[in-house]
Amino acid sequence: MPDDLMSLPENRLCPTTQDKNAPTETVVLSSDIGKRMDGWLMHMYQGNVWGKLFRREFLIDNEIVFPKMKMMEDIIYSLKALLTAKTYVQMPGNFIIYRITNESTSRGKRNTAFVAKLLRVMLQTNIEIPKCFNSVDYFKEHPEYITKTMKVLTAVGETMYVGPAYQKLGRETVEQDPLVRAVWEDFFGLQADYVSDLWYRNMDRLPPVADNLDMYDTYEYWEKKLEEHLAKESE
Repeated sequence: MPDDLMSLPENRLCPTTQDKNAPTETVVLSSDIGKRMDGWLMHMYQGNVWGKLFRREFLIDNEIVFPKMKMMEDIIYSLKALLTAKTYVQMPGNFIIYRITNESTSRGKRNTAFVAKLLRVMLQTNIEIPKCFNSVDYFKEHPEYITKTMKVLTAVGETMYVGPAYQKLGRETVEQDPLVRAVWEDFFGLQADYVSDLWYRNMDRLPPVADNLDMYDTYEYWEKKLEEHLAKESE
């Protein structure tokens, strides 16, 4: 890594391809909420906030704030902005150099404390997501979008985060951990045993999933991605 990021030469930048519809020119999104949601469900808009600019008045008027969560709070924040903004513009170009560190809250040791933290976040998400839709009249007639959104976020949480740790530790280790047990009791009280059993059965049926999070923190990974990018540019 260079000491001065501003001096990083253009051929050392590795553009990401996370945005499937990365525009080549300025694009104003349709005001149709259904079309916006269809795009969101197809992963056409990222959930991060570091790639966006908001008017302060817009955030205040629409009461857009980060929920008190340790993960996925940016997804909820961005989703509410997408649903309430009268004008939403996508700009072409790469404006940010993003440095990933091992200190991210979405990464860490794959132990039961890690599972408990992620499980709590996923359950909190089930509460916070419907709040995003409550203030938008469109969803009173189209509640199916709430269900679709929850399925997408649950799938991401289970396959990228909880799944790898659960499969590494095993059901018995996770199930007997007091931190994990406390999460179920906090959210479901007397129904904790019933709900958690359903969840464990579902996780037991989950196909093997790769634990790739730490891979993104390695120099080797991004060096390879850069080589692939340069090779494609030279074709």
